[in-house]
Amino acid sequence: MAQEDYTFGCRREGVIVPKDVSRKSVLLFQCGQFLKAFRRRIDIKKNPDFPKDCVIVLNRLEDFIAGNFQKRKLPVSDKSYLNTVLEAFNDLSETVNFYISVVIPEKVRYLAFRDALTDVYNRHYLMEYLNLLEDQEDLFPIGIIFVDMDDLKKINDTFGHKVGDFYIVKVAEAIKLSVRSNDKVFRIGGDEFIILVSRANEDILEKIIERIQKRIDKINEMEKLSPPLSVSIGYSIWKSHDVPFQEALEEADSNMYRKKKD
Repeated sequence: MAQEDYTFGCRREGVIVPKDVSRKSVLLFQCGQFLKAFRRRIDIKKNPDFPKDCVIVLNRLEDFIAGNFQKRKLPVSDKSYLNTVLEAFNDLSETVNFYISVVIPEKVRYLAFRDALTDVYNRHYLMEYLNLLEDQEDLFPIGIIFVDMDDLKKINDTFGHKVGDFYIVKVAEAIKLSVRSNDKVFRIGGDEFIILVSRANEDILEKIIERIQKRIDKINEMEKLSPPLSVSIGYSIWKSHDVPFQEALEEADSNMYRKKKD
């Protein structure tokens, strides 16, 4: 409700929130409304004529507001109409508990390993994945494709970082549409991506690179980008754990810079 007030200037309790009001003011206003309602509930519960069954429901509502989803199950009532409400709260409690114990941690893990701009893996997950590869010798040799976007600084300086981000997103899009489902794409710098290709050989890597270049050409054709989007690409083959990953990565990086100069 507070976010809607801030965005749209909605009417609450007969008060119109101006469009230019600060977000802090809106939140304080909504907190005040909540506290008034909360005090009214407390006053109602103090009334000796107020049904005890309803006090139970109000207490459970306050548990939910406070985040106490696992605190307790509500007792079953002998009144059928209230029993339905109590069972619904118990079901809701179990659902929320599942969400906060299973779904949210998984989502947090997903976000921790993803680059926010492009949704490919980030440098943090690269380190995690390299650890996993220590027990996955069957995935070797692994191809390392190094992709570097051309002229990002010039684009940022001329058109602004928002346009630069658009170009970066398009590079990621071209890469994601060009790799196989089990290949891993990482953004390791502002304009730098690497692709790890399991069970690779030169033919496989060159086909992936060819697909990326064709996707880049297609993006330029469809978006009519000026300056056109372009990338420099190099690769190496990481043969086994006997060779340090950094050494294989630097070889791919060197090959990429050699192509950039050409």
